[in-house]
Amino acid sequence: MFIRKLILGLSLLAMPQTALAQSNMKPGSAEFKAEVERLIYESIQRNANNYPSPYSEQPRSALQNQMQSRQRDWIDSKRLERQRQIELHAAERHATTTREKIYMRNLRKQQGAYSYSEHDRMYKGF
Repeated sequence: MFIRKLILGLSLLAMPQTALAQSNMKPGSAEFKAEVERLIYESIQRNANNYPSPYSEQPRSALQNQMQSRQRDWIDSKRLERQRQIELHAAERHATTTREKIYMRNLRKQQGAYSYSEHDRMYKGF
């Protein structure tokens, strides 16, 4: 906040068209400092709508809503993908015949959910 006020104050001083620059006040005087503070406060109040607080209850724009819904959709898709991987892995572990085990393993490979088991690592050199 201090840096913002400082930059704003310096930008106000640099502009010759302002009433502050056209007045006869000395730059180090108390009147000058008070006028700078007043101008800074007014410009911050004017720009308050341009820089809303993240904690305020401002209405969201359509773009923000769209981005938030895309983010939610992405998180949901990742959650569903992980749930499917867990279910496939559980089904593979509970398969009884060799044919079922091979089918489930191939299904997991196709869906990108395959990870080598400890048995495969030990006996296949992975």
